[in-house]
Amino acid sequence: MLLVDDVLISDLVIESSFQCDLNLCKGCCCQIGDRGSPLKRSEVEEISKIKSLVLPLLSENRRQLLEESNFFIKDGSHIELQCLPDGCCIFSFQEDKESPIFCLLEKLWFDGKTSFRKPIFCHLFPLVVDTFYDRQCLNMEERPECSDAIGSGPSVVESCKDALLRIFPEEWYEKMVAKVKEERKKLGY
Repeated sequence: MLLVDDVLISDLVIESSFQCDLNLCKGCCCQIGDRGSPLKRSEVEEISKIKSLVLPLLSENRRQLLEESNFFIKDGSHIELQCLPDGCCIFSFQEDKESPIFCLLEKLWFDGKTSFRKPIFCHLFPLVVDTFYDRQCLNMEERPECSDAIGSGPSVVESCKDALLRIFPEEWYEKMVAKVKEERKKLGY
């Protein structure tokens, strides 16, 4: 485990390489689960602003669900994206049965129609930022569906750079990557 300023970096994060390939996993992180991605209040506000851009892109059943209820579920102070009964995120999208599932929110961002990319929890995947006592911790969630992505490509912290820079300053990120690379070299990666 590394400590970079006040953030703990888990051994799994240090040791892991990760290169997501949607053609292999088919976007499983958007479709497997019984609960949606956690949301910050600010993300609820951002998604609410672009809801009208998303509605025309949704399938009929998703559009109806979104119009009848909401895109999020609130349980006390916990807020999460709504999932369909099959486990898919309400904002997941598939062009055809052979295509990978991807995020409509991110599609709008790639198309230059919004400045909001996607919820940070989704963007960070497979990384997770937790709190351990009074410190932030950078951990990694391992899913069997991602087995092809783990162990290939650059270190997971380099693969998730854009998402990490949404949370941490660039100076901290560069310092963390240098320490991770140094530790990986010691471990023979």
